[in-house]
Amino acid sequence: MFVILMNIQTKLIYLLLCFFLIFAFGFQDIPSAKPIKLELLLVKCILVVILVSFIGYTVYCSLKENFVKSLKKTFHLLWGRQFVIDLYIGIFLFSIFVYMIEKSLLVLILWLVPSILFGNIIPLVYLITHFDMICGFFGFLN
Repeated sequence: MFVILMNIQTKLIYLLLCFFLIFAFGFQDIPSAKPIKLELLLVKCILVVILVSFIGYTVYCSLKENFVKSLKKTFHLLWGRQFVIDLYIGIFLFSIFVYMIEKSLLVLILWLVPSILFGNIIPLVYLITHFDMICGFFGFLN
């Protein structure tokens, strides 16, 4: 029912997001039999809850307001421009983080492009899908 209420641009944006999420979660390695610390498992579960909540709230906002019209209003406000600058600084820092871990320009671009389109949902997906590797990178799995 709610899909009917969205305009075509919003439907296309969500279709792209769904394809990216399927791609991101679909190419995961089969989990190893190594036990994970309970604290880290709890953190990963919290991240999944945050992701689902974030996507749910995004869909709710899309049903209430047109994204493009809202963005145009936002750019007229000083704080709106500051939030957008902050968002893209965060995406830039995320890109550095991805390159440090992956050491591949191609992988960086594959994560950067959706980040520019969808914002902070994508770094959250990266964190969830690469959680064990990131924990190992920072020495949390020992």
